[in-house]
Amino acid sequence: MMTPRTALAALCALVSLGTSPGLAQPDFTYTVIVDPTATESANYTTIQGAINNGIPDDPTVRYTVLIYAGVYEEEVTLGDTRENVDLVGVDPDAVIIRPPLGDNGVIISGFGARNNSIRNLTIEIPDDTGTGDDLDGILLTKPGSGDDPSGITIENVTIRVDADASRAIGAAVRVRDLLITGATITTTGEDTVGIELAGGSSSTPNEDITVEALSLVSTGDAGHGISLDHETERFTLRDADLTLSGHLAIPVRFSGSLAADSIVDPTFTRVCIRHTNQVNAGIQGGPSLRMTITDCDLYKLDGHGIIAGNDTHITNTTTVTRKVTAGPGDNDNAGVSANGTSGLRIENSFLEGRLAGVQLKSDCSDVIITNSILYGSHYGLRSECGDRIEVSGCSISGDSSRGQLSAVPQLQYHGVSVDDKEGCEPGVIVFTNCEIEGRSLVGDIDAHGVYIEAAPGSADGPVRFEGCVIRAEQGAAAPADPGRSFGARADEADSITLVGGTVSSVDIDERETDQYDLRGPDGGTVQGIAVAGTEFSKWYGPVGAAVAPSPMVQRTITVPAASNTGVNGPTTLTGSEQTITGFITQPQGYRVLKLTLSQTQGADFTAIVIGDNAAGERIADAIEVSAGQTSAQGAKPFLGVTKIILPAGSGTASIGTTDILGLEFPVASGAAVQQQGKMASAGTAYTIGAPGTVYPAHATVDAATITTGDSFEWAIRASR
Repeated sequence: MMTPRTALAALCALVSLGTSPGLAQPDFTYTVIVDPTATESANYTTIQGAINNGIPDDPTVRYTVLIYAGVYEEEVTLGDTRENVDLVGVDPDAVIIRPPLGDNGVIISGFGARNNSIRNLTIEIPDDTGTGDDLDGILLTKPGSGDDPSGITIENVTIRVDADASRAIGAAVRVRDLLITGATITTTGEDTVGIELAGGSSSTPNEDITVEALSLVSTGDAGHGISLDHETERFTLRDADLTLSGHLAIPVRFSGSLAADSIVDPTFTRVCIRHTNQVNAGIQGGPSLRMTITDCDLYKLDGHGIIAGNDTHITNTTTVTRKVTAGPGDNDNAGVSANGTSGLRIENSFLEGRLAGVQLKSDCSDVIITNSILYGSHYGLRSECGDRIEVSGCSISGDSSRGQLSAVPQLQYHGVSVDDKEGCEPGVIVFTNCEIEGRSLVGDIDAHGVYIEAAPGSADGPVRFEGCVIRAEQGAAAPADPGRSFGARADEADSITLVGGTVSSVDIDERETDQYDLRGPDGGTVQGIAVAGTEFSKWYGPVGAAVAPSPMVQRTITVPAASNTGVNGPTTLTGSEQTITGFITQPQGYRVLKLTLSQTQGADFTAIVIGDNAAGERIADAIEVSAGQTSAQGAKPFLGVTKIILPAGSGTASIGTTDILGLEFPVASGAAVQQQGKMASAGTAYTIGAPGTVYPAHATVDAATITTGDSFEWAIRASR
């Protein structure tokens, strides 16, 4: 600990000898010295004594109370007549104000421009058990009606609060022009707050509040780091480090009426938040907030990283929200959550949430997200309705490997999810040049790269994806009810438009038959997706054209006649399942297969055929013969067959070919196949006629009767 004389020498750059009555300083007219050891250099032994007796009422010149090392067991007050007064310690670790139980540390109580500062000292507020506490390390107030205090600086001050329901720095009245810089705050009491401004109103908000170079640690339950309970304008927090671990604590909280003409308008720059309790948010704003968050890092256990209000801008910021335990819980939250807000901007940020990277609830609007990474355990980005949402240059992923939620039943895994809520429907939503992935390693839960569960309003058009790489993966071993993967899925008509880019799906279970790059609404007759120049190869349902469909021609040459055993069989059935990989004859044409039994079975009999489609990608089809029947057709066309799986049964089973041929292009309806040409094996020209029955779900055409060697040609209007 510094002695009074060595402390004085250490401050030689700040304090120079002057004339009576004290030590003159640059920027300070008079200096009054406090030393509890009553040395010859000291004017007073207590801080309050120096204020009361060493400084005139209403000083017109500046006074510094220079405080030497020691523990000062007193409550210090700078009253209304003590403006232009600064309390300055010689050493922030050695000058300690420790008031009696039930008292505050330092009170600044006055009107108007105070020009007070508190610098280079420590304030300790001990736990006053049994008295209700409600104390302040530094309290800003005024003795009655009059102008609110302004022009106050708190610099390089350490404050420790062990009392419950108390504050390190508290303002009971409206304050303006407040600077808190270089503060170190520790709170351990229950329901304590590091910095609380509770005196603003809609007509007289707090104004011009700056907090910088702050280090704050809070371990008490229900405590908050920074709390603006009433209207505040132009609040800045920069270069701050906040660590909170108490239950129900919130690092930064905004509340109050937040009238439209007095919106809290905070700015955060280079703020690091570590929030290790299980609820609430890292930065909790209301719907009327206009927050600016730049170069910040938030680590959160459960709860949202940021609750964003209107016109919130988030740039170069990282939020990570992780699950505390593997057990049940209700806190399935997001890196950034917005509820019915507008004007949200996110740029160059990494946002990871336990539920979603970004969650847009209850019809958010005018949202722009660029060049960011959005990761979630279940959703990369989830939007409930939403209008005028633009996302570009982002990596978006819902991935089960980041930790499952507690929800029962488990949610699916989506890169992007759009749904309707509370009677609203999605509006204009556009994704451009994004990488989007849904990944499930949970065996019975689906994965979707994109899942649009509700169609936008007719005037708004489908959700649009331009130049995006979209992927879904189901990577778990198959349980009894296996999960599936869909690159892009639409549950209603006209839900998705794809322009350029690619869509793919992967399923580790080779038996999975319900796996598609594109999947429209159930039933296979409603068009949910339109494309233009998008690369994909597996689809279910009609696929429309996002631009005017182009005329195309497909030829299938020299097709063998349909045959009950054209691929494999007959194979004798046994009491156990059989997998056949040998003695398979390829279909010699892109065509639908069929299953034929030599006798009826007592239950439905389903064979699984695994092979390749026209793009050379793996597909599987389940061909089911109903109990009491002996044959059935499949649905998907195969170019090649690699494996056949037959269940237990009696008699024999054969896999053959049908007269239904596959198109290499998806179609919007049967009308997209405009004509069919057929050339017999010995012919030299195609005979043009109407096409047979078209099945848009898998883009197949019934060619009626095929004689070995026949060739077919179709004129199609579709989108590539």
